[in-house]
Amino acid sequence: MNLPLTSISPPRLRRISLLTGVSGIYALSHSWISRLALLGLPITVMDCADRFDPFAIAEEAASQDVKPDVLLETITCQKIATPLQFLGAARGILNARRGGVAVILSPLRHFLDIGESAPGRELLLDGFLSVLSELSVRSRPVLLVEAQQDAPLFHSAFDRMAALASPIWRILPDSVEVAENKKTQTTRSVDRMAQNNLEGISPDRLATG
Repeated sequence: MNLPLTSISPPRLRRISLLTGVSGIYALSHSWISRLALLGLPITVMDCADRFDPFAIAEEAASQDVKPDVLLETITCQKIATPLQFLGAARGILNARRGGVAVILSPLRHFLDIGESAPGRELLLDGFLSVLSELSVRSRPVLLVEAQQDAPLFHSAFDRMAALASPIWRILPDSVEVAENKKTQTTRSVDRMAQNNLEGISPDRLATG
């Protein structure tokens, strides 16, 4: 019997984890956010592409006989509109209180939006990967949620980001693939299934081209 994606329990987040795939990942990420919040964990969401859906959180709360407001009070969502805001928010996670979980929805969005020839494009990616590396060293739990795209620029950036993550959850058409420490385990029963100093980066170097 095939199971819905939302039946998949959230991973035990230790450092940097990654959820990816062509479809279904944002619905699953909201299920995981809700379940982690139900455990009483403070959740910080960085929403880089208008992906956060409070109504999905409310529905999950109702399914667990919990008032939506109770669940939403444990979740802080920051809408990210510019590359500099993105980098500042990412570094802010470093100073967040321990015990919480950070979820970054579409972290490569602003990197991809910057013009390919703009010098700020690589600065943005390098700065973000630097923050991820520091978060990993500090064992801060972070869930990255990024949909797959068919573009060379995306693949090069995604591969660098994925190199810092473990485990990596990939939603495939008929399975969920979980890769950890370069060892891959596939479950077939599921349906549809790097430290830049940001203060030194000026806005014009991150301008779109």
